[in-house]
Amino acid sequence: MIKIALCDDNLKSIENISKLMTSAIMELDLDAEIVLVTDNQNKIHEEMKKGNIDILFLDVDFQNGR
Repeated sequence: MIKIALCDDNLKSIENISKLMTSAIMELDLDAEIVLVTDNQNKIHEEMKKGNIDILFLDVDFQNGR
C-alpha cells in the first residue's frame, strides 16, 4: 500500500485535491491511500519520521509561516 500525504497552507484547496485523488485511486484500483491531508508542516514531519508517508505533495511557498 502506497501512503500519500498532502500539505498546503490552503486547506480547502488540498481537501478538494484529495477528493479528486481518492476518486482516481478507486477508479484505477490502485494500491494506495491518502493518509494525511493537513496545513501543518509539523504533522507531516512527525509522520515522515515514523515512516508513514511514501509520497508527499507539498506546497513549497507557505504564506502563513508555519
